[in-house]
Amino acid sequence: MTDANNHLRLCCFNCRSLKSSLKELIQLCDTYDILFLQETWLLSYELSMLQNIHNDFIGFGMSAVDATDNILVGRPFGGTAVLYRKTLGNVVKPIKTDCRRITALLLCSLVGPVLCCNVYMSTDYGTMESFVEYAGVCSKLSVLFDDSDATTLLVAGDFNCDVNSRFYDMFTQFCHDKQLVSLIILDLPTSLPTVVMTV
Repeated sequence: MTDANNHLRLCCFNCRSLKSSLKELIQLCDTYDILFLQETWLLSYELSMLQNIHNDFIGFGMSAVDATDNILVGRPFGGTAVLYRKTLGNVVKPIKTDCRRITALLLCSLVGPVLCCNVYMSTDYGTMESFVEYAGVCSKLSVLFDDSDATTLLVAGDFNCDVNSRFYDMFTQFCHDKQLVSLIILDLPTSLPTVVMTV
C-alpha cells in the first residue's frame, strides 16, 4: 500500500473519458493509493462504474452533466472522481460537495485531518459566465475547507490556468488566501498540466 517511507502515493489523471482509459487506470491503481481523476465524462447513472475499476479500490465521483427531469442537458464532458484503496477505508471519508467540478475526501493522518479536493476547473471561453464559474469553484473550495475539521488542505486536479489566463490572478489569490503552494507534478504532451497544491 505504501512505499518504504510509509507515505501515501497520490496521482492525478485527466483521463478524457474514463471508459476509454480503463487500461491506464488499472495500471495506476497498481502503483498508487489514491487517484484524483478529471474529465471522466460519466453520466450520473454511470458513476457506479467507479466501484468496478480495480478490485482493491473504492470510487466515488460527480457527473458534470445535468440530467434532471430525465432530460440530458449538455455534452458528457467534465466530471471528477476519486479512487482509493479499500485498505484506507478506515482513514478516508468521502465529503459531499454539491459541485460538479469538485470531488472531496477527508483523510485522517498523523498530522491531523487533511481535506483532499479534486477539481476540474472551468475553461476560459472569454465569457463572463466562465469567469464567474471559476470564481465560484474557488469560493466553494474555500468554504469546504473552512467548514471542515481539516488542519491541512490539498487541492489536486486540472486548473485550466496559466500565467496568460484571465484566471491566473484569481488562482494565485486563492493560493495566497489558503497559504497553498502550487506544484506542477505532471506535464505530458498528451495531457494538460496537472497541479497539486498543499499547505
